[in-house]
Amino acid sequence: MVLDFRDLSRRELIIGAAGVALLVILFVPDWYAVRAEGILDHDLNRTVTREVDARNAFGAFTFLDIGLLATAIAAIGFPLVSAVRPELGLGRWPALAVAALAVAAAILIALRLIDPPDLAGSIDGERIRVSDFPGTDVIRKAGAWLGLAASGVIALAAGLEARTRS
Repeated sequence: MVLDFRDLSRRELIIGAAGVALLVILFVPDWYAVRAEGILDHDLNRTVTREVDARNAFGAFTFLDIGLLATAIAAIGFPLVSAVRPELGLGRWPALAVAALAVAAAILIALRLIDPPDLAGSIDGERIRVSDFPGTDVIRKAGAWLGLAASGVIALAAGLEARTRS
């Protein structure tokens, strides 16, 4: 098995790079956090607003994270398959499949940016949600925006790649 990246199009390389970026974005930056108002700060002797319980994509989502992971893996695999087996001549279907996954991922991320997840946790074995406490809400962090951008890049590049293939 020899990887020959010389014959890959720029779009294929962009799809792979954006897939790697999405994979990193799923794990590294925080996507959401909880903002709690009225927390007593003993050092300042007054109530303050704090950001607590920041979570990456895998901590914030239940099922969406699996779809995003599948999108990242498909985007990474797309140029690898083209580099390993250019003689397969798979046509436009792999590019369309990657584009469809990325469009779905971008739409779902955008919906979660509009309506953030109600983050849940456990205290003493009891399940609690952010919405159970007045003065708390879920805020959007950089990871969600970066995930949307990476999914959009994958969708655009894969869609353009599918157009150029016969």
